[in-house]
Amino acid sequence: MTCECGSNRIANFQAKCSDMSSTSIDHLDTRTQGYVPSGLGIGAGDYVRLDFCLDCGRIQDWEPISDIDLRQMDEFAIDEDEEE
Repeated sequence: MTCECGSNRIANFQAKCSDMSSTSIDHLDTRTQGYVPSGLGIGAGDYVRLDFCLDCGRIQDWEPISDIDLRQMDEFAIDEDEEE
């Protein structure tokens, strides 16, 4: 695997956290505890999986996530009325 920056110094990180993960999105004032949210692109369920470049820090094969997509994730269940 080669990063967009041209480096082949890619680290693979994997962890099993069972149902003990915590994720917060401060600007949406939302938090979740339990399993790894599947829509974030960092794993799902019990597992966190990331490949990242040791030179530039980019997470490999990761796509940005819009606030609209975050609001639609079951794990966060963001009510747009509560947000305002």
